[in-house]
Amino acid sequence: MNDLQFSINTNVLGNFSAHVDASGIEIRQASGSGPTWHSLDSLVPSGGIGGIRVNEDTALCMATAYSCINRIATDVSRIPLGVYRRPTDTRQLRYREAVPDHYLNRIVHVTPDGERPAQAFRQAAQGHLTGRGNAIMTIERLPVSGRVEALLLCAPGTIWPQRRVRDGKLYYERESGGTLRPENVVHLAGFSRDGTTGYSPIGLMRRAFELGFATETSGIKFFSNGSLQTGFIRLSGRLGEDAKRNLVESMARMHQGVDNSWKVGILEEGHEWIPMSINPEDAQFLSTRRFQKEEIWTIFGIPPHKAGDYNNAHFTNIEAANTDYLLTRLDPELATWESHLNMKLLTEDERKEYIIDHDFGLFFRADIKSRMALYKEMFSMASLTSDEIRMGEGFAPLGAEFAGDQTWAPVNFQLVKQHLARPTQAADPGKRIGGGIDDNGHILANGR
Repeated sequence: MNDLQFSINTNVLGNFSAHVDASGIEIRQASGSGPTWHSLDSLVPSGGIGGIRVNEDTALCMATAYSCINRIATDVSRIPLGVYRRPTDTRQLRYREAVPDHYLNRIVHVTPDGERPAQAFRQAAQGHLTGRGNAIMTIERLPVSGRVEALLLCAPGTIWPQRRVRDGKLYYERESGGTLRPENVVHLAGFSRDGTTGYSPIGLMRRAFELGFATETSGIKFFSNGSLQTGFIRLSGRLGEDAKRNLVESMARMHQGVDNSWKVGILEEGHEWIPMSINPEDAQFLSTRRFQKEEIWTIFGIPPHKAGDYNNAHFTNIEAANTDYLLTRLDPELATWESHLNMKLLTEDERKEYIIDHDFGLFFRADIKSRMALYKEMFSMASLTSDEIRMGEGFAPLGAEFAGDQTWAPVNFQLVKQHLARPTQAADPGKRIGGGIDDNGHILANGR
């Protein structure tokens, strides 16, 4: 069978040349540094606004885009990730027992690559996922056991997914050469067409970012010219070319630039200034800039106060907005992390006993008044001990010496076991109603 040359055109992976050998296994690029699999040129109208072209790197120069990506990446990385034991009792599905001595806990909670703390590693990876729609990490395993040893974060565009022509199986190709099996790659992908390669939100919504840069550039030029508008000088007579040039240059020297702002100008008799540009107020400059911020917030799913805009934020709605942000924006990102890490880092047997999960405790903490009311109710119901409440607030436990590890009954706040063990007297003092409790904690039948 002879080698076959052909080309592939896909909206997700972009355009690139491919080579299939006789076995039909490999797809290779013919030129360039790698297929732009995160590019969406075929879906976005060509040509930038005013010559401005935006990509995933230059978009970070826009304050709103940087704020949104940084906020999501930082918040996701702050939520602790750890290894937990799966509950065996179906009534305890929400209860999780942390397993700090599990070998994977070092990778997901301490340092994935042995160089950076887990928070910094996950912040960078989530930044790739939020801004580019994809974050790829390779897995290093021990040679004999195959146990996971480290996670390595790949720079964007240095590794990409491919499909074998022979059977359509997924594999990953490196820019430096060589391929990787999918079980040795953790590929976090956002919204996508095929469930493998995520769309780049910046690439897909590029024109919204270009308009934001265009309005920003317009403002820079307006103020750098000392707020001087473009226009014409109408003359009463004709001037030679040198006289025209001298007049324009003198106007520029006198009024152009920030240092020349607000200087008084003089037009001689018969001269008239005719402005040609639209002033910022007529062009709704501020409204346009505000709209572009709101559009970028919408693209990234960020509430305004999380991007630093508190104009419509009030103490009455800020807590509800934070909860909505956690459930509708962060939780899907956390679910992406959890599903991929559980599938790629844990073996099939380990998944029956363990789970890699996030701890939402700190993010669901209410204000102190609401927490104290909850603690009081839970304590009165014998659902929490004093030590559990203290440790939940970061205080040292009282310990057994002060009964901090005991639950209390609502009646006079005595110990539950003491209340059950004490017999209850009926009207007839000679008749014993309560029989106490046995060694297994069961209430005994009535007796004398």
